Amino acid sequence: MRTLRFVLLAALLASPTDARATSPCAVPIARTTEPITIDGVLDEGAWQTVAPVTEFLQSNPAPGGPPPGTTEIRFLQDDRMLYVSARITGADYDVRARISPRESINEDDQIGVYLDTHSDGRQGFIFYFNALGIQQDIRMSDDRWNWQWDTVLHSRGTLTEDGYNVEIAIPFRSLRFPEGGDAQDWGVILTRKIPALGTKYSHPPLELGHPRFFTQACTLQGVQPPRRGAGAEIMPVLAVRQSGSREDDSGPFEWSGTNPWLEFLRPGVDVRVGLSPDTGIAATLLPDFSQVEGDATQIELNQRFALYYPEQRSFFLDGVDAFQDPQNTLYTRSIVDPIYGVKVSGREGTWSVGALNALDASPSGSFHEYGTPGFSDEALEDAMAENTFARLSHTTTDGGSLGITAADKWILGSEGARNTVAGADANILLADRLTASANLSSSVVVSPEFDPMIGVMGSANLRQAGGIGTGWRLGAGGSSPDYRREMGYLPQSGNAWASGAIDHTFLPEATGFDSASVWLAASANNAMDGDLKTGASLGTSLDMVRNHSAGANLSVGTTRVSDIQIPWARVNAHYSGIWSAKARGNVSVSYGRELDYDLLVPAMGLRASLWGQWRPTTATRFDLSAGYQHLVPEGEPAETAASARLRATWQARRQLGFRLISEFVTSNSGDQDSLDLSALVTWLQSPGTEAYIGATQALVMDGDVALLEQIYFFKISWLFRP
Repeated sequence: MRTLRFVLLAALLASPTDARATSPCAVPIARTTEPITIDGVLDEGAWQTVAPVTEFLQSNPAPGGPPPGTTEIRFLQDDRMLYVSARITGADYDVRARISPRESINEDDQIGVYLDTHSDGRQGFIFYFNALGIQQDIRMSDDRWNWQWDTVLHSRGTLTEDGYNVEIAIPFRSLRFPEGGDAQDWGVILTRKIPALGTKYSHPPLELGHPRFFTQACTLQGVQPPRRGAGAEIMPVLAVRQSGSREDDSGPFEWSGTNPWLEFLRPGVDVRVGLSPDTGIAATLLPDFSQVEGDATQIELNQRFALYYPEQRSFFLDGVDAFQDPQNTLYTRSIVDPIYGVKVSGREGTWSVGALNALDASPSGSFHEYGTPGFSDEALEDAMAENTFARLSHTTTDGGSLGITAADKWILGSEGARNTVAGADANILLADRLTASANLSSSVVVSPEFDPMIGVMGSANLRQAGGIGTGWRLGAGGSSPDYRREMGYLPQSGNAWASGAIDHTFLPEATGFDSASVWLAASANNAMDGDLKTGASLGTSLDMVRNHSAGANLSVGTTRVSDIQIPWARVNAHYSGIWSAKARGNVSVSYGRELDYDLLVPAMGLRASLWGQWRPTTATRFDLSAGYQHLVPEGEPAETAASARLRATWQARRQLGFRLISEFVTSNSGDQDSLDLSALVTWLQSPGTEAYIGATQALVMDGDVALLEQIYFFKISWLFRP
């Protein structure tokens, strides 16, 4: 025990080192003064002045050999841009390249460029490009993937007789990197994806399930980014919205009109100023936070806690990695309608910071199952809330970190309540795949009408990442009943929990399988009010050749709520596959015995979900998702609910697209059947320079069809980078 404490202490005090100090590979980059035209032709002589990366090996779904044909990827740079070219030849398979909306290229052949600009193995930028140059960008931090992050890129691709070419320009202003005018060494990983074969290849070879993805990177040597920071970005936004609604299907239909004018015509502006190449201040005034594409309806017959929705708004997604902590202290969807928002995010050396302040005109009520004094829906009606968040983290050892977080939500007014949270966390890499982590936070709720509530929450985890081989994890934690986190998503407190799991992945010798996994997991959650849930699961999953996978598991346990205790058991199965260049889909089914949280009686529950995609042409796409639930409480009538959502898109040109969505929800639990329809025309030059024209309708069906709500909107923004 004394030895373990010494190891942990030494890891905490160790000075940061380059996570790739022993990297066996280096990727060259050359400087050019010749103008590079981003057209996918690769006819500039500058491309021939730098040696290409040509050695790729299969990394997914299992380790393997090189890809068919040849792969050549080169890097150039000038004072403003990092250039990348990819030339694929000798492709003896069906190259898949569709004219798609930006980001929607997962089913296409792709080139991937992963950049660790700080060369610390902890965070980076990920860019994918299909064979036509259509883009997808992702931000990764501590192995968290932020798919909603967007930035400005330039790329074009062309198909050839036996492959394709892609030409890319990444503005240095779209990246964050250490300050200084000297040449820098960045981490780089390159990938090539071939959907027709169901394979992905990389340089360098990547280990499956590695807990520190970017520590495997090669070195892009001699990058010379500009000395100055990202400069200023100004994005004026104008939104026009007109809505009509009625209280019920027989009432009068009333339109919102132009009064107040800010709800009809809403001008706003977003501003970002780069203080350094990796730190900036962002501000937004009168933002239009309406989402271009709304959340898909979630149905849950046996619902105990509030539903969770992912963030989709650009202001909160910019620099999001600086605001994430293990406790998930910040859930930005709790900030519903900000009047303004200001934030600072970035990194200097081994320190990173994220700070946010926003005034919310329509704060949401507490997500906690027992509520919070002063944070009920009634208390927040016609109130505003000031939201403040700050996080400071420090890189310690290879891939390790220390962090502190503070959050404060203050309901403005003489009777306003206040919730303040402060916490600390540590993440330590004890060995190549062995990670230890712990966090501790405290909270206080102050309200004029109630005594102060003070609570604590903490947890500790130990994980051995498996990859090909055996992995395991152990964790334990708990919270006091008065712990609250109103800027976060916290549906329950006052409990103690423990969990553990072991898994083993191997490469079967049987033809037709790439990899197989078996796993065993167990958990217990004991609430201080007497509630208890224990469970254990045994499962397996199979990755089959040519883009097919399947799995199943059996779970058993006990649930106790309000002195009602039942044993439960559930069987789950799933399958996903890509059947052709035009069709793919997945299905999952779950059936078993459970506790009905509303009636507190045993129930038999069936849940099924289905998703399918059909791409009849290179520019059209249809996505169908459906869900079904059937719950039979003991001694009570059965409850059923179902939903179906059809999304059709036509990308007329690279910048111009059309989208239709139809969503139907039905239930026998008392709610009326509903049908939501929406249409959208999108013009997207680049993230921030875009325009939308849309319309939505909400209808209910109770024998007759009645229109309950109708919305028309127009939104345009333009990104200036002076």
